[in-house]
Amino acid sequence: MIKVKSTKPSGWIKSLMQEEVKHHVIDKLPELLPDLFHDDLYAKDRIGPHTRPKDLGTVENDQSWNAQFYWWNSETIGNYYDGLMRYGYLLDDHQMIEKANQFIKHILSSQDDDGYLGIYTPEFRYHFNSENGELWAKTTIGRLLLGYYRYTKDETALTAVQRMTDNLMVHWPIHRSQPFSGTNTFAGVAHGLMFVDVLYELYEITNDFSYIEYAMFLYEDYNQHDVSEPDSLICNLTNEQYRFKGHGVHTYEHLRAIAIYDKFTHKKFDLYHHYMKKLQLVLSPSGGPIGDEWIMGNIADANTHGYEFCSIHELMASLIFVSKIGLDNQSELVRKIYLNANRGSHHHSLQTIAYLKSDNSYAMQGVFHGVQVHSPHKIQTRYKYSPTHQDAAVCCAPNAVRITPYFLDGIIQINDQQVFLNILAPVELEFIVDGHDFYLNIEQETPYQPATIKTNLEDRLVRNDQSIEQVILVRKDLHHHTFFEWSGLVFAYAIPGKDQMTKTHLYDLKDIYVLPYQHHIPLTYRGGTPKLVTSSNVPEIHVPLYQGNHRIDARLIPMGETNLRQVTFGDG
Repeated sequence: MIKVKSTKPSGWIKSLMQEEVKHHVIDKLPELLPDLFHDDLYAKDRIGPHTRPKDLGTVENDQSWNAQFYWWNSETIGNYYDGLMRYGYLLDDHQMIEKANQFIKHILSSQDDDGYLGIYTPEFRYHFNSENGELWAKTTIGRLLLGYYRYTKDETALTAVQRMTDNLMVHWPIHRSQPFSGTNTFAGVAHGLMFVDVLYELYEITNDFSYIEYAMFLYEDYNQHDVSEPDSLICNLTNEQYRFKGHGVHTYEHLRAIAIYDKFTHKKFDLYHHYMKKLQLVLSPSGGPIGDEWIMGNIADANTHGYEFCSIHELMASLIFVSKIGLDNQSELVRKIYLNANRGSHHHSLQTIAYLKSDNSYAMQGVFHGVQVHSPHKIQTRYKYSPTHQDAAVCCAPNAVRITPYFLDGIIQINDQQVFLNILAPVELEFIVDGHDFYLNIEQETPYQPATIKTNLEDRLVRNDQSIEQVILVRKDLHHHTFFEWSGLVFAYAIPGKDQMTKTHLYDLKDIYVLPYQHHIPLTYRGGTPKLVTSSNVPEIHVPLYQGNHRIDARLIPMGETNLRQVTFGDG
C-alpha cells in the first residue's frame, strides 16, 4: 500500500508561489473586498424571505440577474479559502494556515443540528422552483473542507461534509426528487451539478459507493430538465452536429460529472469520447478554452475569441480528474494549459490576472482588442488586469489562487502498488510504502530547463508523462494559421505596450489597462526555418516574419512572458 505523506512545491513553482504571496495577491483578497467577505452567508446572513438584493460592485447589475446575485458570495468565499488553505499548507505558511483555519472553524460551527450546511434559512432550503445556489454553495465549501481533511486528517471536517451530504440526500432523495427542476434557472443551478466533486472525494476517502450512485443520479436528473447550460446533456454530446455554445466555465467543469457517469456506467454512451471531439474545436493554441464568456458555437480563433480565467482553471482541473479516475491521460494538455493559457493570463510583472484573455492580444482596454465586439455584456470590462475584477464578478480572482495547488495535484497518481508520474514539474513528494519512507523529487529551476528526477521508488515509479519534444514544432491552428511550440511552450511575438492604471487598491495593487505603443499590424509567416536560442534565461525562437512585404527577423518568447502578443501567423 502506497500513501502520500507530503507534497511540497520546489524549484520555479515554489518561487512563483512565494512571489505571489510577497505581492499580496494571494492572501489579501478579503481585505481588498471587505463587503463581500463580511457577508456571513453560511451563518447569520443566510438567505431567507427577508433577504434583500446585494450590491456586489458589478457594473452590470441587471435586475433580471438578482436571483443569482444572492448566492455569488458563497462561490467567491468558498473558492478563495479553498485556494488559501492549499497555499498555506503547500508553503508551510503559518499565517495563511491560521487565516484558513479560522474560517474553517467558523464554517464548522455554523452547521445545524440536523447536518444542514449551506446558505439558506429553513423557509427556503430545498424548496426552489427557480434559480438558486443550494448545491453550488455546498460544493465550494465541501471542496474546502475535504481538502483541509486531506492535509490535516482532521476528522471533524470529514464528518461535517458527510453530515451535510446525508442531510442533502434525505431532502433530495435519490430517484425520488428533482434537484434541477424549475423555471428560469441559471448559473447557480448549473454550477450545482459540480456537487459531484464532493461526492467523488467522499467515495475516494470512504469507499462508500452510495456517493457515486448519488453523483450519477444528479447527472441523470440534470438531463431531465430545461437547464440553462445544455452542453453537457447526453442528447447534445451524442449529436455529431452540436457544438458547444454555453457559458464556458460550466461546459468545462461539467466534464467531471460526465467522466464519473461514463466510468461507472462502463461507457454506456461513450460520453467522454464525444466530449473530447467537441472540445478540440474550442481550444486555442495555448490550450485556453474559448468562452467570452459564452462559447456560442464558435470555433476557437486566436484573433477573435478570448477565454475566461475560470475556464482555464476548470478545464485543467477536469483533465486532471479524468487522469485521476483512470479514464484517460490528458497530462500533456494539462501542462500546456498551465504553462501557456494560465501564465499568459497573468500580467508579466505585476502578479495580477486578466479575467478574459486571448492568444493574440493586441490591446487590453476592457473590451476585446480595444474594440467592443461580439460580447453579450452591455458593459465589457473583463479584458484588463486586476487583483479583484469586482466590476465584472469576483470569480476569476479566487480561481487564480486555486490553480497552482490543483496543478500540483495532477503531477502524480497512485494505486496500491505504484506511483504514476503524469507531469514533469518541480515538486518534492514523500510516500509511505508498506510502513517505510520513500521520496520522489523533481528538480527544475525554470520551466525552460530539463527536469531531473531523484527517487528511491525504483520499480514502483511508472513514467506516465508524455515526452516533451525538444525540437521546434511548427504547428497549424484550426484556421490553418501557424504557431510555434517548443518543450510544451507556445511562443509569441511580444508587442511593446505601456501600462495605464485605472484603479488603485490596498497594498498598491492596481487595475491595469495595457495599450500598445503603436497600432499593431499583424505579422505573417511565409516559411523559413525557425532557430532556437537558449543562451539567456528565457529561450527565444528566431524566425523570419513579414509585415506586408517588409521582412522582420522576429524574436519570439514564451507567451507566459508577455502582456500583449501575437501567437498565430497567417500566410503572407
